Amino acid sequence: MEPLVTIMMPTKNRAQFIMDAIISMLNQSYYNWELIILDDCSTDNTETIVKSVSEFDKRVRYFRNSEPLNSIPKSRNKILELSRGDLIGHLDDDDLLREDAIEKTVSEFLLDPKIALVYSDFLVVDENKNVVHEDIGIDFDRNKLPWMGFRHFTIYKKNVAKTFGFNENVNGCEDGDLFMQIAKEFDCKHIPEFLYLYRSHRTNFGHERHKCEECNSQNMCNFFRIWNEEYRKIYCVN
Repeated sequence: MEPLVTIMMPTKNRAQFIMDAIISMLNQSYYNWELIILDDCSTDNTETIVKSVSEFDKRVRYFRNSEPLNSIPKSRNKILELSRGDLIGHLDDDDLLREDAIEKTVSEFLLDPKIALVYSDFLVVDENKNVVHEDIGIDFDRNKLPWMGFRHFTIYKKNVAKTFGFNENVNGCEDGDLFMQIAKEFDCKHIPEFLYLYRSHRTNFGHERHKCEECNSQNMCNFFRIWNEEYRKIYCVN
């Protein structure tokens, strides 16, 4: 039986882009998915847009916080509890998936039950979906964790994710924080294909994120902790 895949999408005031993201889900060749959209009290017409879709496709599940969480990791933890799937994936509210993204990724789990996480390469596109950069990852190697970094598109086993949860001390880097913890302990697999379109624009969160070496949350960040441990191990740094 094909596993149910939960795709999580925290959102706030992304009416300009969110329909593109949703359509990329509706166009998936893999059918057995649910898209959980958690709205952190949008003041634009995000709710109207999402509900117009969820009314005719029940795989799109819309939830709205009663009060703003103002925290992506808190939203992700809430979605994790709401999820019904055995596998969890991420699609940001301004990005898109290739039509076979979920199918390609799920097939890797079916081929090797030991795998806990599968990731792909991704394309960086502009506001009009024109490709501006190809981001190519490396094949999984636990001895090369300092060079891994968080990847799009990523799907992982829900039971594994729940052993860690999303780190609420690193708002905006919680996906990489979880990725690195899973990669440290479990087998992962790289798909060398561009399954994800990451939209770069003036209002997306990535532009606000500090570089690891400049971040004041280093002492609370599992990504940085593991990166630092593995880097020191490789280069014999005391």
